[in-house]
Amino acid sequence: MPKLAVFQDRNFQYNHYIDKEVTVIGRSQEADVPLTSAEVSRKHMVILRRGYLYIAQDLASTNDTTINGRPVDFQHALSHGDKIEVARHVLVFHHRSAPQLGDGGLSRRDAPVLTRTDLEKQRDKTHNLKTDLAAAIKDKPTEALTTVQRDAMRAAIAARRKAHLAFIIDGERTDTELKDEVIFIGWSDDCAVRLPGTKMFTAHAARLEKREGVYHLVAMSRLHPVKMKGEKVTEARLKNEARFSIGSVPFRFRDKV
Repeated sequence: MPKLAVFQDRNFQYNHYIDKEVTVIGRSQEADVPLTSAEVSRKHMVILRRGYLYIAQDLASTNDTTINGRPVDFQHALSHGDKIEVARHVLVFHHRSAPQLGDGGLSRRDAPVLTRTDLEKQRDKTHNLKTDLAAAIKDKPTEALTTVQRDAMRAAIAARRKAHLAFIIDGERTDTELKDEVIFIGWSDDCAVRLPGTKMFTAHAARLEKREGVYHLVAMSRLHPVKMKGEKVTEARLKNEARFSIGSVPFRFRDKV
């Protein structure tokens, strides 16, 4: 069974065996993997089980999550030996029989970091091949695409090179191109980004406004605040790679590539 060997300040603490579809890691006592450091968010990150894959996902935490020394770009497919660094903690991922890491020594295996950007580059170079998370880490062979699928993939890549908003709901990432001067985020039919659930007392949680070529994020609901780096914001000028969250949904803004 896959497990996490949890260290703090390079001292072994305990092993956590991953037996759930969603494993929550954070400072909250309700977290599946509780961490004590004050720099850790209450719900800092999750590990999602997707078939035979285990996906690490940062929850727009105040202090970023890194894997093998590199920041997590929304999601990362874990490999045996990956080191997840959260503040003063290191969590070593094991997915096959391995000796206990109770001696204080960390595995130094340098597993490749797989990000969405890496996949986009692969797809851009090989238009006639299907490259998904599993194929990219050599868990199964690639499959030839039909002409319709290939054109759809090219269109998706072209859209991501324009200004867009990426967000994750229930473990699924969506990219929305920012075509209009004003983009609403919320629950009503006029929202380009629909949040999960239904809300009776408010239609919009936030909006993006384009002013003189620059996008600004404006909060629209006190009940559902917008947070950046863990702090509530009422309005913010968005820079490339800016991250924010509304409730449990993390967002990332990306300007033209």
